[in-house]
Formats: sequence, C-alpha cells, structure tokens
Amino acid sequence: LVENIDAAIAAMKKRNIQFAANIVGEPETDLRQIFTQPEERNGKVYTVLELIERHNGYMGFLPPQANGLMESTRK
Repeated sequence: LVENIDAAIAAMKKRNIQFAANIVGEPETDLRQIFTQPEERNGKVYTVLELIERHNGYMGFLPPQANGLMESTRK
C-alpha cells in the first residue's frame, strides 16, 4: 500500500525495478494498482510485487482492475 503510486514507481525505477505494464486505474479514483515485472527462478515466476494506492476508504477490488492486472503479468 502506497500513498502516491507515481512517486513509488519513480523511486523503484531509479533502482532498476521494472514493471509489467502501466498503472491500472485512473488518477484520483478509489483504486490504482500495478505489478512489478515477475522475478523468475528456474524458469518459473517466483516473486511479483503489487503496488496499490487507495482513496476514499475503498478496500475492495474492481473487476476491470483485477482483469487488467492479471493480464499484465501474462507472458
């Protein structure tokens, strides 16, 4: 959970961390998410980090975001 997903991405990119796709969710909406590029070990996905920014007390997930996030990590 991050307060500013754009700032978090910028800081991580400075450390050469790559992302699987673009942010899912528009600025100023209740939910914005992104996954890092999957880390692989022995040819299999081992670790993926999700960054999530929430607003207005929203605690759920929205189907379009969930679908977009899953597609972003597909090879």
